[in-house]
Parts: sequence; C-alpha cells; structure tokens
Amino acid sequence: MPNQVEGEITIECRGANLTPFLNDVVQAGIVLKQIGWKREELVQITILVPDFKQVISFLRQHDCKMKIVKKSGFPFLVARAMRRKFFSMGAILFISFLYVLSSLVWKIDILGNEKIPTQLVQSLLQKEGVYPGQWKGKIPSQEELKQNLLDQLPQATWIGIQMQGTRVVVTVVEKKGIDQATEPAKVGPVHLVAKKDAFVVDLAIEKGNPLVKVNDTVQKGQVLVSGKYGDPAIQEGGQIVGAKGTVMGEVWYESNIVVPLQTEYKKFTGNRLMKTIPMIGTWQIRNPFSEDHPYRTFEIVSNESILQIGKWRFPIGWIKEEYMETELEKRVLTPAQAVEAGMNQAKAEILNVIGKDGRIISQKILQQSIKSGRVYLKINFNVVENIAVSKPLLQGE
Repeated sequence: MPNQVEGEITIECRGANLTPFLNDVVQAGIVLKQIGWKREELVQITILVPDFKQVISFLRQHDCKMKIVKKSGFPFLVARAMRRKFFSMGAILFISFLYVLSSLVWKIDILGNEKIPTQLVQSLLQKEGVYPGQWKGKIPSQEELKQNLLDQLPQATWIGIQMQGTRVVVTVVEKKGIDQATEPAKVGPVHLVAKKDAFVVDLAIEKGNPLVKVNDTVQKGQVLVSGKYGDPAIQEGGQIVGAKGTVMGEVWYESNIVVPLQTEYKKFTGNRLMKTIPMIGTWQIRNPFSEDHPYRTFEIVSNESILQIGKWRFPIGWIKEEYMETELEKRVLTPAQAVEAGMNQAKAEILNVIGKDGRIISQKILQQSIKSGRVYLKINFNVVENIAVSKPLLQGE
C-alpha cells in the first residue's frame, strides 16, 4: 500500500553496461521491486517514483537508454484527474448529488390502517416535520414521533416508525372494536321462526320445543321451534332454554334473466412494448420526443426498481412500463347458447341466495322470448334451504 501511495514506475533499460548500472543502483540503496532480463542488453525494472531521478542519473553515467513501460499509484491518478478536470468535477458533483439525495426523505408509506384515514396520518406526520423532501436529520427521534402520533390518534394502539434509506415506513395497529355489522347481537333466548312460506322437509333441532314436523306447510313469521318447553298456548310456566337448530324447507324462486346474443370482450393481441424510465425521487424523467406507445387500446403494467447497495437505498431508480395491446372481439351466441348461459347465471344467483346449506331440486323455464337481440327468460326454481331465523323470546311469553 505505501508503494501505491508513493507511486511506481516500470522502465525498460537498454545498453551494453547494464550490469554495472544495476550494481550502482543497488549500492545506492534504491529498492528494485522487479527485475526481468529480456535479453543480454535489455532489462525491465520497477522502481518507486522518488528514486526515478537518481536512476536516470545512473543511466546517463553508464550510457544507457530507457523507456517508461507502466506508471501506477496515487500520484499518477491525481495527475490523470488534473488532465481531465471536467470529468473529475462531474464525478465529484455526482457523488455529492447522490449524498444530498440520500439525505432526504422521498417516500412515506403508511401500512396497517383500515379505519384511520391515510390522509389524517399524513397530515399529522407533516405537522411533526415528516414529509417528502425533508432532511432526515431534521426528523424527530422515532420514540418521540411515535408518542406524538399516539397522543393524536386515540384509535391506534401501537405505531411503528422505520427509516429504510430514503423511505419512511409508518405501521399503524388499530384498536379492535366490536363490529355490529358482523358480530351477532347477544339478545338472550330466542324462538326460531320461518323467514318465508315453505314446505318443511327436514328438522335438526339442538335445543328448544319443535312446533312443526316434516311435511307441514308453514307461513312467514310462524314459530317453528319454541325457545321454552311446555305448552306454547300457556303464557305462564315452561322452562326457557332458547331455540337452536335448522329447519330445511322447500321454497320456490322466480328469476328474470336477460342475455344479449352479441357481446364484446377485451383480449390481448400479444403485441407489447417495454419502456424504461429513469427516476430521481418521485420525479420521472420522460423523453418528450419519444412516442408513448403505438397502440390504440392497451393495458399497462408498471414495475418500480430503486438503486440499493447493501443496506443503503438511493433515491435513484427506474420504472419499467410494459404496454400490452388489446382489442375488442365480438362474441355471437345462438339462442340455445344464450338460454344455457342464462340458466347458468340464474343458478349462480340462486345458490348465492340460499347459502351453502341449500340445494336446487329442479328448475323450469316458464317464459322465453327474443327481442332486440336479447333473450328474455323467466325461470322457476324449486329449492331446499334453511328457513329458520332467530326471534327474541320476549318477557311474558
């Protein structure tokens, strides 16, 4: 390493008195890094830069000539940089530019929030001095920032702050509350009543007093399973236990479906164009003279990459945009195909209504017509589903 700091020179020496020349060099205490004889009157040696002038003096004394073969080390790097001033200045400015950019916050990601608006967290962060373009050194400590945010967000139970290069990641853990839309209300003992007119085909009662049996016809609102034992006609008496179970009933549905005989759908042609766009921070450097894409209709997929060296993330990167050409294609159905598509659509809708425990027994097309390029269907479905719903058992019943 010291040799590289001082610099080394490799020279070729030519002459008839090379041996006396080398003896004088060694006796003068000059370090010869390498000695290589090419032939009798030609030798190659490597010396340090400070010894160069003394070696030249010995060469002249012995009537020898020399040629510089190689220069290496710090002094020559400096000299080369001085000859290329603009390049050196550009390199220094570029490194300084990278350092300045990496000292700023360029992106803020807020994760984990569902009920707390992202805009609210962003505004609170800005009040605390955390926003794109801010110097990282001016951002408060993570503990101080977390505590200040928690004081202003009572809906949050924990907040995490991470600095990832030029990116700030804020993770919010919200307090868990009871969602009345999804949590069933606890109303105490209940009756099971019919939610619609039906023909009872099966009962599976876990507790309660069944008031109907298989093959009974029931009406909407009728009590199917009482929540207390004893005679339901008697107001007083009877053990209140609540009702639980399922009552499967045969129900009829009518669906009205419209299916167009001609539709258009989008498909990919296979033609695609890839573009790479340089990016500094959030600023995209686009070429104003290039055509964006040659396609009339298309879909675009973007993939962002950030320059990262080890654990250091720099605010420099690129975006790869893939343009994929699309076109509309017409699909023409025959009346028979339209009827089949309509039946499948109606079945899917009915199954979604009757739930996972329900099943379709039969279906029948009641009316079928074609008007204005559309097939109109009226379909009757005979299904079996759970018709029991809970009704609170009121005091005094």
